[in-house]
Amino acid sequence: MLTACTAHGVGLGQPVIRERPNEVRVVALNQLHGVFCPPETDQCEAPSRLALLFRDLEDAHCPQIVGLAEISARQAELVPDMLPSVCHGRYALLYEPDDGAVVDEEMILTSLPVLEHGYVDLAGFPWSGLWAKVRTPIGVVDYVVTHQASSSNNPPCSTENCPPICPAGEETGTCQTRQLIAFMDEHATPGGVQIVSGDLNKPASDPRVTPYFDAGFVDAWTAAHKRECDPETGKNCTCCINSMVDNYDGGGLTDPTLTRGGRIDFVLVRNGTTCRLRFGSATGIFAGAPAREPINGVYWPSDHAGVLAEIHLHGRCPTD
Repeated sequence: MLTACTAHGVGLGQPVIRERPNEVRVVALNQLHGVFCPPETDQCEAPSRLALLFRDLEDAHCPQIVGLAEISARQAELVPDMLPSVCHGRYALLYEPDDGAVVDEEMILTSLPVLEHGYVDLAGFPWSGLWAKVRTPIGVVDYVVTHQASSSNNPPCSTENCPPICPAGEETGTCQTRQLIAFMDEHATPGGVQIVSGDLNKPASDPRVTPYFDAGFVDAWTAAHKRECDPETGKNCTCCINSMVDNYDGGGLTDPTLTRGGRIDFVLVRNGTTCRLRFGSATGIFAGAPAREPINGVYWPSDHAGVLAEIHLHGRCPTD
């Protein structure tokens, strides 16, 4: 399913912005909806966590494409009012929730010209994606941010809950991978770069993720020769901050000593151009360290860390 999105204008801020020719920088982050946080916490301090996120974007010199997953109705209410103060007001907001309750949706922030955009329906509730076709310094890029099925809602496929491309008995999460690859095959600009990013809820070695690699996508993290997640120290890991004291989704966001133990968040890139695809040194963990200055006692924008990918094309590269 594909529906149209709404773009919202933004205002002014004071960060340092980095732009280079033949480069696009992409961030993907599960922002934690907070709907399971205690009601008195305002979805685990949603305004403070968004303020931390926007601070992290400015510290990262305002990447041109930012994909956010696990957006709640509360966050959807806050972002349009907060966004004008971020990165000189450069970001347009793309957001189109599915009909019904907003529980776990996606947003895209971008400073680049948007050619098309839309909601991508995936098997199972509330899983989905958000797509934007964007004109970038490396040509037209088709970008999707998604949140694939978690263990709490990942039934086997049947003719009732999955499309025909997914065999009966396959987990919903792997079916969603098939759907997203098929979506790119149908909607992406031929000869361009395609990106699927977000919280895939499984590591790179899992059968849910490997179909992306079989279809020609590469993991920006691995391609940039980054060290793999070390669960003992939390270094290079993206999931998930969790406190034994506050044992709920979002518990522990006020504890700067906690670490993560797995890598389930990705920027996956497929190069349809005739140029060489490379990933710059800035590729790495995004928002993975506790804030130097917490906001209302909150050190982390999310229980996840995100991924920043610095993407380059080399050779005789078309830019349109």
